[in-house]
Amino acid sequence: MATSIAPTSGSSVYVPPTASASAQVHLLNKQGQNPSEIASILGLSLPTVYQYLGLSAPGSGSVPVAAPQATPLQSGFGQAKLSIFA
Repeated sequence: MATSIAPTSGSSVYVPPTASASAQVHLLNKQGQNPSEIASILGLSLPTVYQYLGLSAPGSGSVPVAAPQATPLQSGFGQAKLSIFA
C-alpha cells in the first residue's frame, strides 16, 4: 500500500512505504521538493538530505581556505656569517 504525504506546499507527493530513506529523498527531489521540504517531510536532518542528494550543504565549509603564508627569515637569522681576512 502506497502512502501520500502532504508537504507544506499544499500538494501531495507519493512515497512508497518500503523505499529506503535515500530512495525517498531522491524520489521527492525528482517530484520537485527542495531539500528543506524533504527533510521536513521525512523527518531527516538537512545535512542528511544533502548527503543523500550528493550536494554540499550551504555553509558546510566547502569553500577552500587558503593556507597561511610563510614569513621570510629575518636578516642574519639562521644564516652563517663568514668573514675572510686577507
